[in-house]
Amino acid sequence: MLQADSLSVPPHIRSLIDRLNAAGYECYVVGGFLRDLLLGHPTHDIDLATSALPEEVMALFSDYRTIPTGLIHGTVTVLAEDDAVEITTFRKEGLYSDHRRPDEVWFTESLEEDLKRRDFTINALAWHPDMGLVDLFGGRGDLQDGIIRAVGRPSDRFQEDALRILRALRLASELGFSIEHETAEAMHDKRSLLSHVASERIRIELLRILRAEHFAFVFINFAAIMSVVLPEMGPLRQELQGEFSRFDIAVERAKRVDDAEQRLAALLYDIDIPEIGKTVAERLRFSNNSVKWIDALVSSRNDSLEADKGSVWRALHRWGDVLFEAILELRRADLEVRVTSDEKALKNIDAIRGIKEALLQSGKDLQLSDLAISGHDLLAEGYRGEAIGEALEYLLLRVCVDDLPNRREVLLAELDTRGGEAKSGSPHIHR
Repeated sequence: MLQADSLSVPPHIRSLIDRLNAAGYECYVVGGFLRDLLLGHPTHDIDLATSALPEEVMALFSDYRTIPTGLIHGTVTVLAEDDAVEITTFRKEGLYSDHRRPDEVWFTESLEEDLKRRDFTINALAWHPDMGLVDLFGGRGDLQDGIIRAVGRPSDRFQEDALRILRALRLASELGFSIEHETAEAMHDKRSLLSHVASERIRIELLRILRAEHFAFVFINFAAIMSVVLPEMGPLRQELQGEFSRFDIAVERAKRVDDAEQRLAALLYDIDIPEIGKTVAERLRFSNNSVKWIDALVSSRNDSLEADKGSVWRALHRWGDVLFEAILELRRADLEVRVTSDEKALKNIDAIRGIKEALLQSGKDLQLSDLAISGHDLLAEGYRGEAIGEALEYLLLRVCVDDLPNRREVLLAELDTRGGEAKSGSPHIHR
């Protein structure tokens, strides 16, 4: 950890601090920005706290581009070089009747009032270029010891803002910190208040938890809380497979893949509920593309995939290379965490990947538009309706899997071998 006296604040940020202090106001580096600087971690969210009122901040930085991000809460964003710097007036807060945001906010000239309203001691530090580190709640010691501890009475902090429960878990996942006992107990006691938090906010924190190195620690040690976020996983805690619960197995499966959305799919993979991936992703307000991705990963568990050229090509044609590879990784992870490992099935995954790579290297990942004939050609040949699409799909498979030459006369001749009844529509031909 860096010494606070040698805090390395970027020069363009330091110039903002110095301008506010030179104008007779107080200005401090605060929040996660300061925490990450002290830890020597990369940091992006830049937060300063000041005694200046929002309108005074905007006047003082009239030569910068400023954005009145949240004037009601005292925040002005100043664009300095490539950074958006949030400068917020010292404030104290009223009651949180919705367990999420304060009903009232008052500006204050007291740094102490501002710091004591914050969530955790490691986020309640402040640094001033002349006064150095201001630590009113033991945050520096907790940072050194790797501890997440609520400021003041933990139950009050989570009663005020339930999202702080997930923030604590996200910090534990990202930093590898433990959570102080009283803080952890209050998080469990207040976990039902997460129902007051918007789905979008839960999604953001969940993805950050899943993206981080220590996410498995969070899921295993705070399973009751994570089962509020993902209630479909709750029953898995009581269901055993061998000496482990299905919840533990789901977390172990997720450890074996890397992407956050893929890890979410891995957690849901073994739950026998129709369209569970789609249901969870839509509830958490994922983008349409992410809903489709997560749904495809989870539902792929029921799709047959054999180590033969036709089966692999059809899957590659349906999923595309990126999704295909993600599905294979998920299948391998699932096989590896089973109580009885299936070596034959694991070897089958390798064989499937080999066939897929051979298809790609030989340029057999063609699309319908790559065929030497089109739907217009088939119309001229008397094909109608769904029969056109069926015939083109059939030809694409024959070209890619059976090496049928992709020439117009060859393709038309191949269609002649199917028989004229196909022109009005017939079942797909599977190979």
